[in-house]
Amino acid sequence: SEKAGTYDRFWNRVMFPIMDANHKVIGFGGRVMGEGEPKYLNSPETKIFDKSRNLYGLNFARTARSGNIILCEGYMDVISLHQAGFTNAVATLGTALTAEQARMISQYAAEVVIAYDSDGAGQKATNRAINIFGEIGLPVRVLKVQDAKDPDEFIKKFGATRFKMLLEGAGSAMEFEIAKLRAKYDLDSPDGKVGFLKEFAGFMAGIRNPIERDVYVTKTAQELGVAKDPLLVQINYIIRQRAKSDEKKKARDLSVFASGPNERRDPQRMSNLKEALAEERLIGILLKNPDYHGDILGKIR
Repeated sequence: SEKAGTYDRFWNRVMFPIMDANHKVIGFGGRVMGEGEPKYLNSPETKIFDKSRNLYGLNFARTARSGNIILCEGYMDVISLHQAGFTNAVATLGTALTAEQARMISQYAAEVVIAYDSDGAGQKATNRAINIFGEIGLPVRVLKVQDAKDPDEFIKKFGATRFKMLLEGAGSAMEFEIAKLRAKYDLDSPDGKVGFLKEFAGFMAGIRNPIERDVYVTKTAQELGVAKDPLLVQINYIIRQRAKSDEKKKARDLSVFASGPNERRDPQRMSNLKEALAEERLIGILLKNPDYHGDILGKIR
């Protein structure tokens, strides 16, 4: 630096070697000792060390043969879990979960258990991770860390046996979302119960699987002591309204794409508007996500 000259990038930090899936060190993470920012500092990114395409602990977790992978926030969470016998734990490298990391996890596990911190930032990151895993179709359960801020602290306070019980009781992503809705309302009051049920109906209307929807509607109605049928009527009404809205939007999209200079370049466009629109959206997706190219090429000539 201009003031101090040459200095150690990782001065006063505990060092964590970061390995790829084949146990080769590709970078380092350093956690500050005491106070200081940033709390964690990683090696600069290179062609070998790409934070969005690697996971801390995956070199061990991929051979754990437990059927699932526990996704944590920090290196210390992973180390504590491995020391306690949960060798299927991994963490992102100081960044938010990426689609590429989610796909890597799906190669080694049939299910992921999200064990993020219990604070607001951790809950927000959990929401984002649920959506990413949902897009690739990997089942998700969410660990509710109680009486501790993260898995590392929980194991230090209560031990591995209690953590195993916590793990076995982890709810589905659906249960996590419903619990989040419930927390917004006072369910002991009539107004709070009505407000929750309205929002719950809207959420259930977005669930495509009718069996899954019926299970959670039945369970919630029983817990709140309300009749199930009126709730289903409201949900079906919302589904119909959303379908009408989608049809109107498609009609608007087609009218926008029906005009302009594209017809001169693509004479078939006017007689195949839906196909043309789908084609352009697909190209847009590929421009934003070039790594999808192989998957799409396998399905479309």
